[in-house]
Amino acid sequence: MSGSCDNIYVGLRRNGNSHSHWIRSRTGVLSVPKVIVLLLVMAASVQTAMAQSTDSRPERTLAVKFIGLSYHPNASSFARQQYSRKLSPDGSLVANLGVLASWEQFVRSDRLAIRVAGVAMSDCRSVFAGAIHVGAHLRLARLGRVTLLAGIGPTLYFRQDWHRFDTYKFDGRLFRQYADWQYIVTPIGGDLELDVRVTPNSQLSFTILPGYPQIVVLAIGAKFRI
Repeated sequence: MSGSCDNIYVGLRRNGNSHSHWIRSRTGVLSVPKVIVLLLVMAASVQTAMAQSTDSRPERTLAVKFIGLSYHPNASSFARQQYSRKLSPDGSLVANLGVLASWEQFVRSDRLAIRVAGVAMSDCRSVFAGAIHVGAHLRLARLGRVTLLAGIGPTLYFRQDWHRFDTYKFDGRLFRQYADWQYIVTPIGGDLELDVRVTPNSQLSFTILPGYPQIVVLAIGAKFRI
């Protein structure tokens, strides 16, 4: 017991009105301010190591985007005139209000991700429509804060039955019928995405959903690292 007290003890030395605290150990003498500085440096090192460990994990993101515009390059002039919210005189630009949500997990060198995405929207004739997409997301390029990605994979698009409209003519070439729904299954669907990093964990995200030559949908929103 006395040996341990000899090895480590705290003393108080008076010099006039000044007081100095000292800590003695086998490695020498350290003042209290130096110990505090040492502890702060150690804490900062641990925090930096934890941050580096977090950054080294494969990235996982969640995105929520607003759909507001679609382009119909191949629709007939008759069909375009039936669109409820056309923004251009010829009906090629239409306001489609909706939401796109997606989750992705990068699995290899932060370049390839597995992604699941869903869309809920009001289509060009103001009926409920949606889409479900599962596939790969590939990071094509990164320049500073800007990243370009492309997605590919099967996509299911569905909408409420258009037979409710007297002017609708169903030919069965594009859509299939199931009860009160119409749908399309695309084996190879996808998107183009442009992300602009705002903070280390958030990005401003722009998406183009090409259903060319029938429709091209535009969406804008935010992507968060989770």
